[in-house]
Parts: sequence; C-alpha cells; structure tokens
Amino acid sequence: MIIETDIGNFGNFKDLLTCMTQEKHDSVEVYKAEYWFANVKFIKDLRLSYSDVQNIVNDFVE
Repeated sequence: MIIETDIGNFGNFKDLLTCMTQEKHDSVEVYKAEYWFANVKFIKDLRLSYSDVQNIVNDFVE
C-alpha cells in the first residue's frame, strides 16, 4: 500500500498516524492511494483529520 499525502508517502495508515502524532498534525491531505493493483487518485483531495486516521487504524488494521 502507498498513501501519498501532503506530509509524505506512507506504507500504511499506522505509519501515517505515527507521523501525525510525532509531528503534531491535526489533519492531512491524501492525494493518492495505491493498494496492490488498485490505484485511486482523488479528483478533489481527501482531507482526513487525526481522529479519522485513528479510526481507520483502530477499525481496520488491528
């Protein structure tokens, strides 16, 4: 998985959450997400808040 954001590229949402926590980001713009052969590019950038990313990690990663 590759998640391209305004603060960097990440291999998964847990890494994104770690970066957001350490660098104290309240939200992040997601430009593009790739998962295996699916390549999703957003027409309008997707803004995820810290709690949105935390919910993704808690609900789907664990």
